[in-house]
Amino acid sequence: MATPLPQARVVRAAGHVFVPPPPPRSPRGPIVQQLHTLLGVAIGMWPLTAVVLALVGLLLLAGNQPVRPNPLGACSALASPRATTCSVA
Repeated sequence: MATPLPQARVVRAAGHVFVPPPPPRSPRGPIVQQLHTLLGVAIGMWPLTAVVLALVGLLLLAGNQPVRPNPLGACSALASPRATTCSVA
């Protein structure tokens, strides 16, 4: 006696035909799972990232200002360390 070929699963309940739910997804690969986690953390921490980037930008802008002449004179204790000569008037 030949066994019949497997067909699509159909469930009958009280005379009604129901298609069963689809099978669960196969597990993700390790690289896909790591990328998914990385994306979730990056999206979840966007406010902190924005604040850090803004502070770094402000520090870079403040650190790249041109050197102004010393109003107290080149020989004062507050003179710029870049001053190499001392002019006395």
